Amino acid sequence: GLPSGTVVGTLSAKDPDEGENGTLHYSLSGPRAERFYLNPTSGELRTASPLRSTERAEYGFTVTAADHGTPGLSSTCQVQIQVLSNSRSSTTPNILSMTLNTVEGAAPGSIIGSVRPPDHQDSTVQESQVTYLVVGGTDQDGTFMVDRLEGDVYLVRELDYEKGSRYMLHIEVSDFSKAFPSSHLIKLDINVQDSNDHAPEFSEDPVTIVIPENIEPGASIYTFQAVDRDGSGPNSELHYSIEHHWPDTSDLLVLDSVTGVLTLGQKLDHESTPSLYLVVRATDHALNPSQRRWGSVTARLFVTDENDNAPTFRSPSAVSVMEDQPVGFVILYVVARDKDEGENGRVSYRIRAGNNAGRFTLNPNTGSLSILKALDREEQEVFNLTIVAEDHGTPQLSTSQVLCVQVIDVNDEAPVFQQAKFEAQVMENRGPGTTVFTITATDRDQGLLKKKACDENK
Repeated sequence: GLPSGTVVGTLSAKDPDEGENGTLHYSLSGPRAERFYLNPTSGELRTASPLRSTERAEYGFTVTAADHGTPGLSSTCQVQIQVLSNSRSSTTPNILSMTLNTVEGAAPGSIIGSVRPPDHQDSTVQESQVTYLVVGGTDQDGTFMVDRLEGDVYLVRELDYEKGSRYMLHIEVSDFSKAFPSSHLIKLDINVQDSNDHAPEFSEDPVTIVIPENIEPGASIYTFQAVDRDGSGPNSELHYSIEHHWPDTSDLLVLDSVTGVLTLGQKLDHESTPSLYLVVRATDHALNPSQRRWGSVTARLFVTDENDNAPTFRSPSAVSVMEDQPVGFVILYVVARDKDEGENGRVSYRIRAGNNAGRFTLNPNTGSLSILKALDREEQEVFNLTIVAEDHGTPQLSTSQVLCVQVIDVNDEAPVFQQAKFEAQVMENRGPGTTVFTITATDRDQGLLKKKACDENK
């Protein structure tokens, strides 16, 4: 063993300040620090008691160097000291490894296990002859505590798998039950098992989705993503499903149960289905079905209008008008409807063909067809106008219709004789009623023309 008072080494720190601001004071802290002496002025480190590698092979301390200035400044460093055996033969380090398993959610104060050896469980070893002391590890928050005399490992605060799933404790076991006291180190691994204490959560609820009505079936619309704060494994593996949807049309929307990708199953039509609603559920895969947790999100899908409908004529394809109607008279209101919305459904009108000599005018906005020039049935009786109704969408869609305008006759023409003077000869002694000759006249108006026969005396 190493005798008391042996110089282990000298620790040195530098402070560029002057006077008291640069004068340093050294201090030592850590488990079993009483076995060493650190000179506060020179930084020389000596053993304060005999050291044996069989009792403890390694020590870890924190050395602090502080100046005497105002305010006081300090710095720390970690010191590891290994106690080597004076035997030339190789020895196995006196370190034991143990593992304990505990479940997330265990109540504080509960015993999760013990590091006490089985041969110390009986009463032959008196109380206080073996002590247990935590000297290191990864439990920085003091989640666990080891009973100094019994070796039982207690839970100090509630475990959270998501904050820490594995801990390591370095426990020094000192045995004073024998003639020569000894100590050894236990490296205790504590594994925390996840419990399904978190339900899946969606980051946004409700969700608004906007899609055009001309999207093709099979296209991806949206990806639902839920987060389960449980650890890796079945407790955080999620399954997606559609819980409710409106309208209740089967296969209109398809949801991938693993990825959460929502795809379109059928063609959409804004005019029949301007919006859709659905509730999506995310369920974890806890091994015990009764312990599975779930979360849901409401999604509303708005189907935007595309210019997929051409105007449709609602007004008749034939109309009649008296030939003596004045200029400006409205013959007909041409009406066409477009099922699209906005500019896609706004309709304008024009005459594409058949308006000989510009007899008619068509208001592009109201659809009123009126007389622009005086009509004369005797000149033209029927007009076949090609009317075009077109929307203002992109691409622009249009529909045409042939409108037959029938001009109705009025009695605006006088009869006209074929000649101004008629002459005839008749034999004498003809009886009454004898036809001498026939005088004819024409009338451009429609209907019957009276014919008059001249008697023999004229």
